[in-house]
Amino acid sequence: MNNKGFLFTISIIFFASTLVFFTQGFYDANVLMERKIISSQNALNVNQLNEDLAFDLGNLFGLRFDVNSIEGSVLIEGKISSSSNEISSLNDWNSFLNNNYFNRSFYNKSIDLSNLVDGKAEFFLGDNLNMDYNYGNSIALFSSKPIVIESIDLNIKSSGSLVSYNWVKSSGENNFGVSIIYSNDYNRISITDSISNNSYSYLELIYPDGVEVIEFGGVNYNGVNYNSAFVLNTISNKVIDYKVKVDYVDVYLYPIKINSILRVNSDRFNSNSFLKLYK
Repeated sequence: MNNKGFLFTISIIFFASTLVFFTQGFYDANVLMERKIISSQNALNVNQLNEDLAFDLGNLFGLRFDVNSIEGSVLIEGKISSSSNEISSLNDWNSFLNNNYFNRSFYNKSIDLSNLVDGKAEFFLGDNLNMDYNYGNSIALFSSKPIVIESIDLNIKSSGSLVSYNWVKSSGENNFGVSIIYSNDYNRISITDSISNNSYSYLELIYPDGVEVIEFGGVNYNGVNYNSAFVLNTISNKVIDYKVKVDYVDVYLYPIKINSILRVNSDRFNSNSFLKLYK
C-alpha cells in the first residue's frame, strides 16, 4: 500500500508539473503572440491617428483636397476671411489633444504645431507643388521645380459689390491655361485665356473699399520669383469662397503633407512624421 501511495503521489506531482509546464508555455506563447500583434499594429495605429489628425486640421482651416491621379490634378476648396482666427483655434485644438485626447490611449504622443502658428499653414502636394494658406489674407500655389503647374481653373465667390475689374495678360508663349469664374450677389465674370507661365498676369477686382489681386504665371511671392505660380489675395472685410482646380506634373500626387509633426513613442516603437492627407 505504501508503494502504491508513493507511486500515486509521484504521478500526481508529475501530472501537476506537466500541467504547470504546458500552462506556462501556453501563457508565454500567448504573450509573445500578443506582442507580435501589438507590434504589427503599431504602424497601422499611428497611420490612422496621423490621418485622423490631418483630417481634423484640414477642417479647422476650412480646406478640402480632392486629388485626381488619372488627370494629374487637385481640386482645392476653401474660404479666405479676414475675420478668421486660425491661431486661436490651433491653440485650443492643441490644448484639447494634449490634455484630453492623447491621454486616452497608449504610447507617448505629441504634435508640433510651431510651423502653423506663424501666420500661415504650409501644405506639400506630392513631391513638387507647395501651397501656403496665409490666414485671412491669401493662398499661394508655387514650386521651385520648373513648369509644374500647367493650368488653373478658378471659381470664386466674394462678398461686396464689384465696381469693375481688369484682366492683364503679359506677353510671351501661351503655355499656361487660365479659366476664371467670379460671382457675387450682383456680378458675374468669366475669363478663359492662355498665358505665359514665366510672365506676370493678373486679375484686379475693384471694390469701393479696395482692390483684390489674383496673380498667375511668373509671380514674385515672399521675395522669391516663381514660374507657373498662383496667388489669390484678398482685402480686409471681404470673404472669398474659392474652388481651384490645378493641373500639375508630379509622379506622386499623394499624400498631401501638412507642415506639422506627429511624434509617437513607446518602448517598442518610435515615429516622427508629417501629418498626411490621403483623400
